[in-house]
Amino acid sequence: MAVMPKNVKKARICDLKNMILPEMAPDQLRILGVKLEDFYPDNLADTQASNAGGIELIKLLERRTNELQRLGSELYVHKNHHSSSQIELVQQNIHVFMTQCMTLLKLASPSIPESEPYYKIIDRLVETAVYIGYYAGSNDTLALTDRYTDLGFEAYVTRTQAGGQGKASKTICLKELVIEMANCIYLDPDCVAASKENVAEAIYWIIRDFSAKGANKGISALLKFSDRHPEQHTIYNWIKTITKPVNRLKTPKPSLAVIKAKLKRSFTDKQILSKIK
Repeated sequence: MAVMPKNVKKARICDLKNMILPEMAPDQLRILGVKLEDFYPDNLADTQASNAGGIELIKLLERRTNELQRLGSELYVHKNHHSSSQIELVQQNIHVFMTQCMTLLKLASPSIPESEPYYKIIDRLVETAVYIGYYAGSNDTLALTDRYTDLGFEAYVTRTQAGGQGKASKTICLKELVIEMANCIYLDPDCVAASKENVAEAIYWIIRDFSAKGANKGISALLKFSDRHPEQHTIYNWIKTITKPVNRLKTPKPSLAVIKAKLKRSFTDKQILSKIK
């Protein structure tokens, strides 16, 4: 199963936060592991369950567009000074809708018993019209962008990640060897005080010497590295998460020469070859 890179996940969550109705993308919410509460305090489901679902939906859209504008989350704003942003267009149309509602109220008050069934129908028509417009706009947006979004994601995320995982898999055995060598040092009572910098340097020289012998430079686990062996800082990064044992006996720090001698005894060329070939 592919793992989404952290920067991609963060960017996609930001994209969802720019949506007025993130509820309409449930698959994305699930994939990204976020909840609706992370976006807005109100809930579309409550609006839909209301006796006046249509008007409550309009009010919900108004609250959320105002919030997006307050947070500076308007898309395509100021790119064209002669046209409104998408958020502004929503707000303008909500204003027109509310004005039309006031006109309707003057013509037929909802308090009149015979007007009630008509208002219920009008309310449902409003709700349905909003969803028609939402999905129509969504379809046309995807028609223009989906092809390029998929191609871009495939080219820059999926393929890149797959390639990176393929390259990384070839060096996993080498990384495991390095960690094993570091643990070997820290399991020695005489070496528990060794600094990780010295351990990394000692491992570096052991692997470098191994790489220089015979045809070892051609081993696939070493081919990734320009000098056919990992650099000292790479080895240090691999072992820096290892938990060093507590030096209860206050043993002095062993020298680099002592650490190297210990590793040479414990990891012969033959043993190293068997672990990374």
